[in-house]
Amino acid sequence: MSPITPTPDIPTAHPDEAATPSEAATEPTRIRLGASMARAKAWLPAAAWTAGLAVAGIAALVFAPAVRAVEARIATWLLGATFAEDSMFTTVAGEPGIGYQIADGWLAMPVTTALSGAYVLGVVLLITAALLFIPRLPRRAALTVGAAGTLLTAVIVQARLLTIAIIWGEHGINSYYDAIAWTGIVVFVLGVLACIGAYFFITVQRTRAITTA
Repeated sequence: MSPITPTPDIPTAHPDEAATPSEAATEPTRIRLGASMARAKAWLPAAAWTAGLAVAGIAALVFAPAVRAVEARIATWLLGATFAEDSMFTTVAGEPGIGYQIADGWLAMPVTTALSGAYVLGVVLLITAALLFIPRLPRRAALTVGAAGTLLTAVIVQARLLTIAIIWGEHGINSYYDAIAWTGIVVFVLGVLACIGAYFFITVQRTRAITTA
């Protein structure tokens, strides 16, 4: 009787652990699907910000008269709280205006399209929405540019309205028209400087993001 030679145990895969051909084939699909979902998740906040800013920018352009009315009301309050003896919101030839009393006389200054920042505000918001699609530009940098542009527009518009109103009350109608002209030049120069500053800020932020990636 021949001796029995023991056979080594051959490891076998557990049925639950063995990968079937169909599962192996679907693994790359799962990876691609996961990568696509990750990209979509990363783009959703930017898309939401872009849509909101675009809608706000278009609204500022379409409803510019309403924006001018808000600007006139703010300027009326500021003028009454500072230089004018009294002030009230009014309309001048269908335009929202600033009614105020200086030196025992009442004046009514219209806030026309040329004196308003409604269109500038709309453009700033639309540009901010476009900045969110620049590759490698941090979202915080784009939103910072938009917030700074919005705040700067509001401050410059109010400063211009108050300056013109005070000059008119103190020096007469001729000085009023002169003030509209030279303050317009100042606003233009400040706008150009702001655009240059925004360009360099965006360039620096994007370069920093690329080098640290």
